[in-house]
Amino acid sequence: MASIPTKRCTTLRVHHTLRVLALCGLSTANTLLAASESTHDAETYRTATDELYIGHAYEAAKRLDDAEAAYRKALEIDNDRTRVDAGTSLTRVIRLRASAGERYLSPVWDTCVKGLQAFIAAVLLIILVSLLGVSLKRYYRHQQENCLGIDDFANSGDSGVPGERFRETLTFMHERISLHFRQTAVIGDAGKMPILLGSSSSDLLDVIAAVDDSALPFAKWFSKLMRQPGYRISGWTESSDWSIKVYAKLEHTGEIIRQWNEIYPRCFWLESEQDLAYEIIMRLKGYTHGHAS
Repeated sequence: MASIPTKRCTTLRVHHTLRVLALCGLSTANTLLAASESTHDAETYRTATDELYIGHAYEAAKRLDDAEAAYRKALEIDNDRTRVDAGTSLTRVIRLRASAGERYLSPVWDTCVKGLQAFIAAVLLIILVSLLGVSLKRYYRHQQENCLGIDDFANSGDSGVPGERFRETLTFMHERISLHFRQTAVIGDAGKMPILLGSSSSDLLDVIAAVDDSALPFAKWFSKLMRQPGYRISGWTESSDWSIKVYAKLEHTGEIIRQWNEIYPRCFWLESEQDLAYEIIMRLKGYTHGHAS
């Protein structure tokens, strides 16, 4: 009979131990739950704060649509510490969007600002292109100081009439006279005859036009800048049934050296064309020789 109290005491100790363990487990579970809730609150607070910062930045930049979206996200996160700020900011942005100034004046203002920006960009582009053009002109003028350019002599008559190929005649005469003086001149004297610039730029323009028509205006502008000869022969021819009228002008860096305004009988044009071309090229030779001395 004495063993019954011993068994009862043992049973009581076991129950007490189990109760203590249960209480400890419950306390640990409560601690873990509280820690989890604290971590979740910190994360939601940080996310909501980020959205509020984004919304304030959009609002300062007058991007009210984006600001409203950011404030709504912050409000949907539903953090106790940011709920009031998100709700206040969202209400403020909605009122701003609904105001007459935002509805009517803001689009006009935005349009004016964009137009002003486009105008400033266009002006800066024009200035940049102008400065580039001036720089390229100076560079090529220096490089082509002792070069000759012969422009096309446009003919007002039909194609195939006499006079329209006077440019080719001048080019041929320049080559003949240059060759003659190179063979007879002393060393260094041949350099006084200007070097004829070719017309390869026209071939390049044809290639560009075949590839992309939109680039042709820029290519023409750049080709014109690249052609800055110190000497230039330009003019025109006009043909009738009885006569050929020729106007020619010889220039050096924009200054007129000599002008020709002649009328020849059509039947004598072949001989007169050669004589006039010879006279022009020899006048060029004499001018360059005098200025080089």
